[in-house]
Amino acid sequence: MNRNPSPRPILLALLFPWMLLMASPGFAQDDEVGEGFSRPGWYVGADVIGALTNFRDTPGSVENSAGANVRVGYRANSLAALEAQLEWVSPFQQVDGATITDYRIYAIGLNGKFYLREASIQPYALAGVSVLIVSSSVDGVKSRDSDWGFRGGGGVDFYVSPHIALDIEISYMWGVGDVWQEDYTSFGAGVTYRF
Repeated sequence: MNRNPSPRPILLALLFPWMLLMASPGFAQDDEVGEGFSRPGWYVGADVIGALTNFRDTPGSVENSAGANVRVGYRANSLAALEAQLEWVSPFQQVDGATITDYRIYAIGLNGKFYLREASIQPYALAGVSVLIVSSSVDGVKSRDSDWGFRGGGGVDFYVSPHIALDIEISYMWGVGDVWQEDYTSFGAGVTYRF
């Protein structure tokens, strides 16, 4: 039985951008700022994700899953952006004896991104709020719950041109109210296009 989420995924998601900043050589040199990597403007992006379950008070075992997300955002200045995000996680499967429950998760939310540098490699911290929708199915009987979810984490954008960045991101999603049990950690990689 999963009583409480492990603190390790939460800490990893929150410390990830700082670890990248400290571990990478040459981060003190911002000689590429003039290339326009930190300019204000709109962007779109998409990631493929792996989702590690951190379900709470759930009998039996719950398997990890995968999914995807898409984002539309606006970078207000060199250090901050606001984005809308839609994330879909294919079913987590809970096995408790002969009972199998599938949990499909959708998160629709707003995230703030806070960049730690302005050059072609840009680590960032992330915080957001979402409507978390959890659809479950037990032996053909379906139900749906929704409530607030909160996201925290970080990532890094690797610019290959002023318009295209490859990204990796780790975040922790925790739900409250009717979805308080269905926490998960998201590990994603994808591409962002800057207009």
